[in-house]
Amino acid sequence: MSKIRSIGKFIINNKRLIFIFFFAFCIYEFISFHSNNGDPIAMYSFSHAIKNGEIPYKDFNIISTPLYTFIMSIGLFVFDNYIVFIFEQSILVTILFYFIFKILDKKAWIFLFGICLFSYFGVLPTYNFLCFLFLVIIYYLEKEYPDKDFLIGLMLGFAILSKHTVGLLLCLCMVIVHFKDYKKIFRRISGIAIPCIIFLIYLIVTKSLYQFINLSFLGLFDFGSKNSNLAGKWFIASLILIIIMFCIIIKHPKAKYNYYLLCSYFFAYPLYDINHFSLLNNCFMILVLGYLNIKNAKYNNYIVKFAIVMCFVYSVYFFACILSYGNVTFFKDFNHYQFYLGFKSDYDYDYKVNKILDKYKDKNMIILSGYTMFYDVIRDRKINYYDVLLYGNHGYNGTEYMIDKINKEKDVYIIVDARRYEIANKYSQYNKEIVKYVMKNYTKIDSKGIFNIYYKK
Repeated sequence: MSKIRSIGKFIINNKRLIFIFFFAFCIYEFISFHSNNGDPIAMYSFSHAIKNGEIPYKDFNIISTPLYTFIMSIGLFVFDNYIVFIFEQSILVTILFYFIFKILDKKAWIFLFGICLFSYFGVLPTYNFLCFLFLVIIYYLEKEYPDKDFLIGLMLGFAILSKHTVGLLLCLCMVIVHFKDYKKIFRRISGIAIPCIIFLIYLIVTKSLYQFINLSFLGLFDFGSKNSNLAGKWFIASLILIIIMFCIIIKHPKAKYNYYLLCSYFFAYPLYDINHFSLLNNCFMILVLGYLNIKNAKYNNYIVKFAIVMCFVYSVYFFACILSYGNVTFFKDFNHYQFYLGFKSDYDYDYKVNKILDKYKDKNMIILSGYTMFYDVIRDRKINYYDVLLYGNHGYNGTEYMIDKINKEKDVYIIVDARRYEIANKYSQYNKEIVKYVMKNYTKIDSKGIFNIYYKK
């Protein structure tokens, strides 16, 4: 009886967070699966590869620091399935909202509604989200517990290991905020150093230090030159938000912890799309809602209830739109994705592709497609450098490196997704140059649907 009372008390005391967990899980599983085909599939694939003993940077080309993929691989040792990945991501969202409630109290529900309005991209399961989570924790600690220097430094170190570009900017921001307080800065640097030194030792032991530097730093030159899009509505929206944030911060000069939120602009740069913009918008909402003063308690409760109801209404509406688009089904025939819900048209397409790949299962095979990782995972093949065929994802002069890598392959069948090649436009990250080289220089021996098969002796 006492245990039941304890469970009941826990539910009552944490009902907001329990709601957030189940809401997030339902969103990922039943509503926002249409957004999961890109980066989330890649993140699960990387975690799957780590669970199978593969080494980031050395065996596959991840371009950011790998803390997110390591964290998400933990549950896969128990059950290696995409639904576990979703479960773990829902836990991370719950942790995020623990701190959002600490910062915004009831206005956190308005924050949740803002995430829903941007089609849940603000909590997309990627390393960007984990870095945003640490940014929020740092913001909260800097605001409420500025003397916990070692702990804040530790969070900064974790932010670097989540997304090094934004994490390093957060460290720079910390130095600016506490300029001339050398003792405080030193204590924080000691906290930053611990996870970073552990990561450095890992790179040295696994002999992947050079690949890490090449992919995560030198490769940024290719990434920026090939993928920058300084135009369009999301670029303009990003500039507007950052200008408004500057104005609010200038108006409250003593609240220097707000400076950390400005670093969120570099979630959007240089890929100005709804995915990356949503993370900037998350920080914008934290800043604006923090200064939103609702004095009337009754009015405050009405706003909160309205926000919660609208989260449900919008989610139901969004799901209804998806159903009207086409039938959905679980990918029951695909290993590791049996509980993944997707469009039936995608399921049928992937089923046909898998059958085509069966013909070459005993061959040395390279797949050049937009979803290579999905096919490698369901077929229990190792993830490799060909799986993420995107500009800027293969280090300095990455295109030339990959062409040279293909040239060194022997007795290999190269399966090219012709449809993916054709639909890639000038704003796409898909590296058409590599595919074009294969099509021009190797012998085409077969064609199956939209897949063309080339052979290299």
